[in-house]
Amino acid sequence: MYLIRREGLMMKGKNIKKVTKRFSNFAKEERWLEEMLKEGWMLKSYTEIEVDNYEYTFKRVDEDEIPDYIFKIDFRYFKKKEDFEEYKEIFEQTGWTL
Repeated sequence: MYLIRREGLMMKGKNIKKVTKRFSNFAKEERWLEEMLKEGWMLKSYTEIEVDNYEYTFKRVDEDEIPDYIFKIDFRYFKKKEDFEEYKEIFEQTGWTL
């Protein structure tokens, strides 16, 4: 089943939902991801379709399995892979996931 929405094409199945959406504000995107989670849709992946236009893939989770997540988006550009690995390690040491 396909539903057309303002933010783009939404494929809605029993356990998977794909939404194409454009954001220009990280705070709004974070709130939207948290709302999707509250509705039982866990973000599994996202793919950039074009500049600032992404396809988000969500998986349905049962109400009693919804984790208590806070989404924070942080954009950084790293010239060296080692710099990224060090940056990632800082978050992993505090229990965050990327």
